Amino acid sequence: IKTVLYFGRRIEETGTEGIGINLARVISGDSGDSVLFIRRDFRTLADMLRTVIELDPYFKYPYIFGGLFLSMSGGLVDDSMEILRRGARQFPDDWRFPFYLGFNHYFFRNDPVEALKEFVQAAVLPNRPAFLYAVIQTIAQKESKQDVAETFLEGAILTNENLHLRHELGELLE
Repeated sequence: IKTVLYFGRRIEETGTEGIGINLARVISGDSGDSVLFIRRDFRTLADMLRTVIELDPYFKYPYIFGGLFLSMSGGLVDDSMEILRRGARQFPDDWRFPFYLGFNHYFFRNDPVEALKEFVQAAVLPNRPAFLYAVIQTIAQKESKQDVAETFLEGAILTNENLHLRHELGELLE
């Protein structure tokens, strides 16, 4: 709570764009004063989130918040990926971690093959949303990586014990 409050107060005090920063400027390497300030503040947030995770590794919110916020609003994709990977190890049955990792690979790292791996992993986890299948199919077709998606889906079918899910994945594969 102190981490979130600290960060919120910093945004209010400084009058920076905060959550609404222009991500394109951050990622493109813009070195203007406001962008450098934002990067410094987001690095502070990343360190604070790591501390919270160390103190309470079973508190899921910092992993999700950090995983999304650091990449999408702060341009700190490496920090986001690290926190998401830690969350995926801590909560292996939560589809959101591989999904957000896939999102980062696809949109920030321009790596559709790694994104597909993560999305397929998310698609075989409990309580995953149905839209994941459409994401996998769309990326595979758009990137002409259908063979990659097929390989991952075949592996997911072979290794999954849930018969209903195996059937759904089989239909997606077809």
